[in-house]
Amino acid sequence: MLNYEDTDLKRKLLASKNILLCEDDSVTIVLIRLILENANINVTCAEDGKEGLEIFKASENGNFDAVLMDICMPNMNGIEATEAIRELDREDARNIPIIAMTANTYDEDREKSFKAGMTAYLCKPINVEKLFETLEEQCI
Repeated sequence: MLNYEDTDLKRKLLASKNILLCEDDSVTIVLIRLILENANINVTCAEDGKEGLEIFKASENGNFDAVLMDICMPNMNGIEATEAIRELDREDARNIPIIAMTANTYDEDREKSFKAGMTAYLCKPINVEKLFETLEEQCI
């Protein structure tokens, strides 16, 4: 079990990490961005999976430390975007943590996410403490 000092240190280690947030809900974008930026985490936003994929493809190899990926989005959903990222011919595409953020809480939804290549699963509404715990586990 972590004590307060361990948690504080991990939060400091998250500072200056680069996160790609793929989310189509404007309120969720504002909230997640505010939460992360208040922890000195850099956030790049995409409004759907297709835009997220294009941003990732255009970035330098290793630029992003993790992707927060909504599942239900227009143009390209989170499952499709994750599969497309994993298929890119880049080392970071194979290794980057891709964290599902979704209201879909059934076991079959989790299984689809992990099968697509996601590495963690957060249920909406997002619990801030769980968000940071997951980023710490995935990025540090």
